[in-house]
Amino acid sequence: MVKILSTANTLQGGDGLPIKGLYNQATRGLGVGNLPDEGEGQLLDPAVATKYTLRHASENEYILKGVKVNRGVNNDVAYVRGWVDFNGNGKFDLYESSELVTANADGTYDITFKNTPQLLNTSVDNLGVRLRISVDKNDLRLPTGLASSGEVEDFVANVIHQPRGTRHETKDYQGKKQEVNFPTNAMFTASGKTIESNYKQWAQIDDNTAPKMVLNDTVVKSEEPTGKTVEVKDHLSQTIYNGTEVVVKDARGNTLGTAVKVLNKLTGKTEYYLSEYTEYDTAGNKVGVYKLNEDSAENKNTKQGSLSFTKITFEPEKGFVGRAKGVAIRAWDNNNSHTGWEATEDTIRESLTSTTLAEKDKILENVNNGNNGAKSMDTSYIPTVIDVRPVGEDTTTEDVQGKPQSSNPTIPTKRNS
Repeated sequence: MVKILSTANTLQGGDGLPIKGLYNQATRGLGVGNLPDEGEGQLLDPAVATKYTLRHASENEYILKGVKVNRGVNNDVAYVRGWVDFNGNGKFDLYESSELVTANADGTYDITFKNTPQLLNTSVDNLGVRLRISVDKNDLRLPTGLASSGEVEDFVANVIHQPRGTRHETKDYQGKKQEVNFPTNAMFTASGKTIESNYKQWAQIDDNTAPKMVLNDTVVKSEEPTGKTVEVKDHLSQTIYNGTEVVVKDARGNTLGTAVKVLNKLTGKTEYYLSEYTEYDTAGNKVGVYKLNEDSAENKNTKQGSLSFTKITFEPEKGFVGRAKGVAIRAWDNNNSHTGWEATEDTIRESLTSTTLAEKDKILENVNNGNNGAKSMDTSYIPTVIDVRPVGEDTTTEDVQGKPQSSNPTIPTKRNS
């Protein structure tokens, strides 16, 4: 733990009056100015984390959790700031600094890095980090230089990469059921290493957590609580999401389905998770019904041999033809990260201009480009229903004058694709 203390000035030339500084556990004494680097362990709250992990907090925000701060004796406040080498150039640039943390009480604090680039290179497992603490916030304006009090810690933080979805479309004739039934790793892509394996094993999509279709307030205009609450946990009993169960309706009062109302922490917006969803067009006409993993227990992905499969079906309304709006489908990986994040314009621009990014890491646009009224990296599924129209054909007969004639005309079907 980093401790800021006050003690008598017994340094060479000191006057014996109280001074403030940071307690150095290595020397068991008070230090003034830059102190030796004791490593990351002394800064971590083991109840929160045992390794530093840098993970997505929002579209352009990352967070380091579990930094433990003790202001020490006679100090009302301490300040903490961090820097992360996001661009990997071997130095801490000014834009790579965190928000200033003001510690008015002893405890555990999260270090937040705002307006940072999204990490696209999924081969990067860790990044260099510097944390500085001081009783004078002016000491923390820069990542380098002497300070009147405080300490600096340099270490490596592991990086958690967000999973991504993929795009799928189907076409079939009017009234026919459509479906996509693919291996889960073809529907969603997990990246990076897992926390549980101490960053030694590759992340996978979590089959224990059922994927969900996602709606938001651009579609949902009213809701009716069922009185139930839902909490979904992983195999370690950590909460993945929780919320109230509601029946959701559109602006015309059409029932869209039964959903779990949640807060997406990456966007700060309310969303609704469903396994079955009925789509209506803007005129209030029914388009069709989507179902996720309809034949499996709790709508989870199914196993076929060593592979996991995700299935989505679409049952069109008999009178509907054309391209449906479609759905956005969310999945979680075994780091409890999900596909519900939005690639920013800067990320797309970087993908277009980068000469070093692998093709698989580039994002040229969001996978879900407005299916549910929002943009995200959730999987997109859009069905199209092809019109079937009867078309008459002339039938002619010939015979001598006065004789009756007959025919059996048929009405062929013309399919417009």
